[in-house]
Amino acid sequence: LISFSQDVCRACVEAFPDLQVYWIVAIKRDERTGEWNHSAEELIATAKRLGVDGLDLQAVDLIDPAFGAAVHRAELQLYVWTVNDAALARRMRAAGVRG
Repeated sequence: LISFSQDVCRACVEAFPDLQVYWIVAIKRDERTGEWNHSAEELIATAKRLGVDGLDLQAVDLIDPAFGAAVHRAELQLYVWTVNDAALARRMRAAGVRG
């Protein structure tokens, strides 16, 4: 199960403990400052608090091997969307993305 809503993710974890639940997050970079709207640490902490199995993130440059390693150290799975070319797919694979 996947959802953008933290409340829905938490409810699904409780209602369907036999199913995997992933929190979907859109990651954006501020055009003026270059800052990302989320960090690996923040996303991991929220995912752990929600009790989800992993993250389903927008495929962006923030997701690199260090980011993927941090997610996996937290014992979470990492999936991304949308990948429309082979170069991006290779970068996401190198970052430890599972699908």
